[in-house]
Amino acid sequence: MATARRLPPAARRMQLIAAAIEVFAEREEDEVGLEDLAAAAGVTRNLLYRYFASRGDLHHAAVVEAMARLAPRMDTDPGRALDEKLPRNVARWLDAVEERDPAMLLVVRAGRSSDPQVAAAAAAAREALTRAIARNHLGVDDPPPAALAALDGYLALAERLIDRWTADGDLDRAAVERVLADVLRPLVAAVAR
Repeated sequence: MATARRLPPAARRMQLIAAAIEVFAEREEDEVGLEDLAAAAGVTRNLLYRYFASRGDLHHAAVVEAMARLAPRMDTDPGRALDEKLPRNVARWLDAVEERDPAMLLVVRAGRSSDPQVAAAAAAAREALTRAIARNHLGVDDPPPAALAALDGYLALAERLIDRWTADGDLDRAAVERVLADVLRPLVAAVAR
């Protein structure tokens, strides 16, 4: 392996995280070794250990960064009408799935992690998305627990619909978009009471 060129520590850390996002997005957690991560980043295992204490620490950092990359895709501008934001947000979400965006794949995959630190990062990402939906539809940053639970259930439904569209092939994108938009409106009305 060629020697990795010198980078400032912050840049090197981001390079390692970016490589980890790609690897963990495409392969199951237990199939990824430090050698795989080092090879993807073009560095040695020893260099990985200079920045991350374990594979789990790198995986956790990759999930956090993946969510940071996805968050700006959601339009939460209070000055824009909900009827404009809702279809745009659903379309952006499905675009990320259709493009096989590694950040999206990793966040979804991380939700099934057996590593408590990675699972916690995935849960935090899901809660951030739930709160963004609440901000758009309820106008609050701290919705009541029942609203959070209902919106979390909406995300579970969305994930299953997306699975049926992408893996099972028995739904098309237009149907998924329509259902996601049509289900969210009455759900929000019910939790807003």
